[in-house]
Amino acid sequence: MTDRKREPALELRGVTKEYDGGVLAVDHIDLVVRDQEFLTILGPSGSGKTTTLKLIAGFVTANAGQIMLDGEDVSRTPPYKRNLGMVFQNYALFPHLTVEQNLRFPLEMRRLPAAESSERVAEALDLVRLTGMGDRYPRQLSGGQQQRVALARAIVYQPRVLLMDEPLGALDRRLREDLQLEFKRLHQELDVTVIYVTHDQEEALLLSDRIAVFNEGRIEQLGSGEDLYQWPRTSFVGSFMGDSNTFRGVFEQRGEIGSIRLANTTLHGSVHPDSNLKNGESAVMIVRPEDCAVGHLEPTVKTNRLEVVVEQAVYLGSTIKYVVEYDGMTLYSRMPARSSDPPQEPGAGVSIQWAANDAVIVPDR
Repeated sequence: MTDRKREPALELRGVTKEYDGGVLAVDHIDLVVRDQEFLTILGPSGSGKTTTLKLIAGFVTANAGQIMLDGEDVSRTPPYKRNLGMVFQNYALFPHLTVEQNLRFPLEMRRLPAAESSERVAEALDLVRLTGMGDRYPRQLSGGQQQRVALARAIVYQPRVLLMDEPLGALDRRLREDLQLEFKRLHQELDVTVIYVTHDQEEALLLSDRIAVFNEGRIEQLGSGEDLYQWPRTSFVGSFMGDSNTFRGVFEQRGEIGSIRLANTTLHGSVHPDSNLKNGESAVMIVRPEDCAVGHLEPTVKTNRLEVVVEQAVYLGSTIKYVVEYDGMTLYSRMPARSSDPPQEPGAGVSIQWAANDAVIVPDR
């Protein structure tokens, strides 16, 4: 028996979109989305993520490349024939229709029998936990409830792929976190592939099987959240996927551990396997704040150690965030807030250190 989850649901092959005026929004994207996968497109504003979603949906047409859905080229197929569900940030509900009528609308467009439509509407409302609210109008619902209705409308006709464009961007933090868990639950219950666009790194890490990090119309890196966080392939990914300390210098490698030479010291770290770095090239070392210890510390084997000055110590409950200065650079550390270890005071001269295998070295480009 074939495992569908190993088969591609959607493929982008060399997809390019250039707008009038020479604005290259999407630059030769190659991407394979697996069946029933939750894939997030993550990136800053203007990185091409929403344009890519519109290309998949058929709302805009690519200048070059192919969009394959279940092995069929749909690059010139109109949106209504692609069997894709779409959820927007602004809900896009019909204000003059009840919740049930909003859900029935796409089924009526597909000429489903009334009995089957009623059954699907009831199932969709139950899935998004809005049973009994079918007779309400959108204005009678909270923002979170309206987004649930929008999601129910997108899944009621059982689309092959569900596209979601920053659907939680208009909600407050607590409600957004609650709906993130709802989306994760629904994906596990439904036989659907999800492509989700966001600029929120934590949201991407929570929801996704894999994440495609976009920058200037290209995919900088594609992988699991753990891969992108622990092994960023570029300095952009390292800085975009959470807080990071970055050091720029000249690359050297002798043996298994690499190093970068700064003006006043040499730092050691693991070399990213895709880096293809050569001795003498410019390189960047990336290390996460939680891997950096601050205090009056004794150096250990294969540890990087710098003498720094504490600028700030911020209590965050379970952790203390340190902002320290080294040779004109601002560095960060997150350490457990232990009552036996009082925070270092601003102005204190201390050490910051981290293990070589907790740092990754990538090309400076």
